[in-house]
Amino acid sequence: MQMKSAPALSGLLQLSVMAALALALASPAAAQARPGDPERDRQYFTDLPLVTHEGRSVRFYRDVLEGKVVLVTGFYVNCPSISPRQNLILSRLQKLLGERMGRDVFFITLTIDPQRDTPEKIREYAKVFDPQPGWIFLTGKPENVNWVNYRLGQYVENVESHLGVYHLGNLNTGLWMKASPAAQAEDLLMHLEELLQDKGEASR
Repeated sequence: MQMKSAPALSGLLQLSVMAALALALASPAAAQARPGDPERDRQYFTDLPLVTHEGRSVRFYRDVLEGKVVLVTGFYVNCPSISPRQNLILSRLQKLLGERMGRDVFFITLTIDPQRDTPEKIREYAKVFDPQPGWIFLTGKPENVNWVNYRLGQYVENVESHLGVYHLGNLNTGLWMKASPAAQAEDLLMHLEELLQDKGEASR
């Protein structure tokens, strides 16, 4: 079955997707947990090919998400405000995590402007924030990137309307939460500690 590219979806289907995401990715105040199910998660988040800021081709679920505790954000290279501020916060957060960064916790920074954010552009952009192992910036074919962003709840028609919500999840236990765009490194660290300590009891 051929997958439609995200921009071709009707407005009604867009609303349906967003409604489903609102249930699947809850806010920190009402975080949802369910037992991790790799096949279900692979189908939901997709396993589409993307490209990292290092030029590596990766599959979104198998190589980027599976079995990990992750923090996911959207960005675009030409953003004058939210994206650079949040990436500076993540740069600080990776230092707070120390040796757990890239071992226990992974950052995924996915463009919301794949038409313009080429692998070459995001490579130069990422250098500003000094990403350590475990933090990747992603782009790829627009139809792939847009579909993944739909699944994450961060696709926008106009990149300037990007809100910058953080999505944090433990793929082993199925616990997901959101954090405010105004969250600081210490706030995000607190949420990540909760995810790292989660054993899935909340799903029982």
